[in-house]
Amino acid sequence: MSAAARERLRQLFLERAVLFGDFTLASGKKSKYYINSKRVLFHAEAITLLGELLYDATRDLEFQAIGGLEVGAIPMAAATLVAYHRAGRHLEGFFVRKQAKGHGSQELVEGQVKPGDAVVVIDDVLTTGGSAVQAVEAVKAVGATVARVVCICDRLQGAREALAGYDFRPLYTIRDFGIAEPSAEKVELKASSSGRFELRKGASGKYHFNLKAANGQVILSSETYNDKAGAEGGIASVQSNAADDGRYERKASKNGEPYFVLKAGNGQIIGKSEMYSSVAAMEKGIASVKANGAGASVQDLTAA
Repeated sequence: MSAAARERLRQLFLERAVLFGDFTLASGKKSKYYINSKRVLFHAEAITLLGELLYDATRDLEFQAIGGLEVGAIPMAAATLVAYHRAGRHLEGFFVRKQAKGHGSQELVEGQVKPGDAVVVIDDVLTTGGSAVQAVEAVKAVGATVARVVCICDRLQGAREALAGYDFRPLYTIRDFGIAEPSAEKVELKASSSGRFELRKGASGKYHFNLKAANGQVILSSETYNDKAGAEGGIASVQSNAADDGRYERKASKNGEPYFVLKAGNGQIIGKSEMYSSVAAMEKGIASVKANGAGASVQDLTAA
């Protein structure tokens, strides 16, 4: 990566994009600063530099396409394609819609991405990583594999944890812009003893359980089991797997609503979430399962 290009782009971010005040982020988090990347992505010099840096950050890979979630990834992908063309290398671009259109092809992934392709997922500014995760799941759904995830700036508030298992490489972190990570905004996944499993027996005679957070909200529901011992084994499996981000599979319904499933080491689904209104809300649900699952008590309501 060109040190001069990286430093110049950093200066442009500081001059144009780094704002201070009271903001609500796409993740739902509150923040005293905001990085408005659009003020840089639509600047001639900055977008040219960014294309060069994204080329440098990915040129060691053999892959077929680059892109990410609309809107920020669209100019980023275009700039990278220009840089690859100048270097004499072919590359396709794509973007992922936040929600499928109700007409036309009704596809979430727009562009030339085929089953078996290796792709790089890009994003501008990541907080919890939810937007990148949504793009990753969308390209995996069409049969592609993710070779790397690259963002412009990592706010150091959970994106790396959400993308565990992927080659995640931010060009900058907030520290590069002189911003310290606020302790109140750090991601802490502490085990909680206030969550609980509720084990029940249905009218059909089969067993199931729900994992509830401290506020009583159901954050994970099981499949049905033929016997109580099977359900108790499912609870034990949730307890042992809840803290591992690699056990969560982020998905979307036919209506585009995000949800997740928790899987055991053998790939079996041991719990499913509700449908969420946004990826950010889904990521909060996953964080709640991680925080509550391992240490949750078990309330046996089978005799109720």
